[in-house]
Amino acid sequence: GTALSNGLGPLVLARLGLGLGRGYAEAGERGMLTDLANRAPNLRGRALALQQACTALGIALGAPLGGLVVERYGVRSSFLCVTAAALVALGTYSILPETVVGMDSNGIENGP
Repeated sequence: GTALSNGLGPLVLARLGLGLGRGYAEAGERGMLTDLANRAPNLRGRALALQQACTALGIALGAPLGGLVVERYGVRSSFLCVTAAALVALGTYSILPETVVGMDSNGIENGP
C-alpha cells in the first residue's frame, strides 16, 4: 500500500485503491442500514444518525491522531495505521451476516 510506495505514481495508485475500497465499504454500510431500518422503521433515524456520528468522530479524531503518529514515527507509519484499520474493517465485514433473506439463482432462500 501507501506506506511502501517509493514514488508518486505508486502512491497515487495505492491511494486510489484505498478510496475504491472505502467506497465499496460505505455502500455496504448504507445497504445494511437500509435493510435493518426496514426491519425496525422506528429506529431508522437513530441508526443513520449513529452511522454519521461515527464517521464524523473518525474524521475529527483521525487528523490529530494521524499528526501525532507522523510526528513521533514518520509519515509512512500513518499510512501503516490506515492499512491496519482497512484490514480490520475487511475482516469485520467478511464475517457479518446477511441482513435480508433473498433467493439465489436456483430459487432457494438464503439470508440470516
